This record gives sequence, C-alpha cells and structure tokens, in this order.
Amino acid sequence: MRRVELAALSEYIRDVRKDPVVVLEGGKPVAAVVPMTADEWENYVVTHHAPLVESTRRSAERFRAEGGSSIEKVMRRFGTRLKAARRTLPRPGRATARRTRGK
Repeated sequence: MRRVELAALSEYIRDVRKDPVVVLEGGKPVAAVVPMTADEWENYVVTHHAPLVESTRRSAERFRAEGGSSIEKVMRRFGTRLKAARRTLPRPGRATARRTRGK
C-alpha cells in the first residue's frame, strides 16, 4: 500500500485501480483511497445516507412491533391484481414436435 502526502494525491488518483493509496497529512494517515465498483459505490451511498438509514431503522422497528402485510393485502390497498404466471419454457415434447413437422 502506498502512502502519499495530501498535496501529491492528484498524481496517484489515476493509479488507485492498481494499488490502494493512503493519504498522509503531516506524516500521519488520514484517509485511504481504494478502487470501488459501481455496486460497492451504491452500497456505500445506501448505508451512509442518513435519511435512508433512519427510514430503514424505523421500518424494521415497526415490522418487529406490528408484523408485515400479505401480498394480497398490499395489492388490495393499491387496487391491483396479481397476474397469472406465464410459462417461459416450452412444455416438454411440444417444441420438438413442432420442429419435426415441417421436415
């Protein structure tokens, strides 16, 4: 891990993908610059955004105290219905029969 003074940080920022950089001020470490993926950035923002963290805490507390709602109750509340599940794969045997008919 490299260590650099704050004034020299801009020189190293481009190289952070290769190796983390420790930022020093007066010879003492004050921060670390590390590579971060988009998913890691999203996780950081979500876990450090005070209003969202507080809202999540309140929701979890309310769920523990009052319990949750069934999907049917939620759907009724919003005036929608559950759609029937669609088949995404062909039924066994049918796709093969269709392919061989034309030959």
